[in-house]
Amino acid sequence: MKFEMFKELRASKNGVGNRAGLAMMTLILLLAFALGADGLNADVVWLDEFTSVSDMGVFDPPYSPAQIIDAIRGDHVPLFFLLGAGWAQLAGWSQYALRFVSLAAGVLMIAWLYRFAADAVNRRTAIVSALLMSTTAFVIVYFHELRMYTLLMLLAVMHSGLYWRLAHGFRATRLTWLSFILTVAMLFYTHNFSIILFVGLGAHHLFFVSKSRRWLNIVFAWGGGALLFLPYVPLWIEGLLQWTSIQSPIDDVRTFPSLEVMTVFAGLLVNGFYFLWFPLILSFGYALRRKRNPAIVRLLCIALIMILMLLFVAWQLSSLPISRMRYFLVLWFPFVVLFAYGLTSVLRWTAITALFLVLWGIAGFQLGHSAEILNYAGGTEAHKAQMYP
Repeated sequence: MKFEMFKELRASKNGVGNRAGLAMMTLILLLAFALGADGLNADVVWLDEFTSVSDMGVFDPPYSPAQIIDAIRGDHVPLFFLLGAGWAQLAGWSQYALRFVSLAAGVLMIAWLYRFAADAVNRRTAIVSALLMSTTAFVIVYFHELRMYTLLMLLAVMHSGLYWRLAHGFRATRLTWLSFILTVAMLFYTHNFSIILFVGLGAHHLFFVSKSRRWLNIVFAWGGGALLFLPYVPLWIEGLLQWTSIQSPIDDVRTFPSLEVMTVFAGLLVNGFYFLWFPLILSFGYALRRKRNPAIVRLLCIALIMILMLLFVAWQLSSLPISRMRYFLVLWFPFVVLFAYGLTSVLRWTAITALFLVLWGIAGFQLGHSAEILNYAGGTEAHKAQMYP
């Protein structure tokens, strides 16, 4: 059955047939759900997760929105905690129930990634993008953590997909525009580092999109979404000042993120198996030389600008140790699409991609079950060992 679906994938005009695409995406989403659900009710609630459920009101439920906002003052923005507390009122306060928020966001992110890659490139690239993302060990860690990072990734992919449709002439309804504005606000309310995505998309909008009425409407829509965050700005500034005062060195000397941080990021992108960069670079270089796809060039520029922005923010805050590689998660989706495009653009791509995915999956399994990944996903083993009932 799998072989037949790959044959239909290769024969289709746009890279994947509707039936084959639906069948493969169903399997990929089930795979992502299964990998993310592994350990959902077995993994201990560690320090950061304990902070999350505490801020949601686990010890004195139900917390009102005002109480939640007061609890997270100085640390985070409130959307994830409000959603978690609301879900807990329906499903209960066990880690099994609460982690479903992150798991659901992660699975939906895979589905939206397919839609984004299909719009930007083609369905063939979209299928492989979804499969790569759903088997990336570092990403899967956050599918079953009581943290906001899969929600951040979901909203980043959703907003980027909506932006791509608006910026590149797709049909847009009122719902499209409303969703675009709301995802702006939701990103701001989910994580401070969402600004990295807006810088990347904003640079693309300024330099690559032809100036028109729709171009201007997108700018106004970004502004409208930002205005929805305005009521929270005083608390956000207060929290940012508190955080920087704690994180910054006493002598106020800023340190640029180390080469180790970038090396770790490069390793996590390929499931800890650095050798996989060779086929990825070769296939991507071949694809660009054979046919320079404008969408891929633009996506590559967005990814590079986002990296530079992240490094600039880290330099300003003097804080990006390898235990905080989660801040890079917002960068994952453009790189995964670029990887998939390279793999599906070479001759005999089905055989090459299948072999690559086998190596990718083995590497992901090994990394996901290693103690090493704990150093990147929040802290050391000692840090993770701070368990709570």
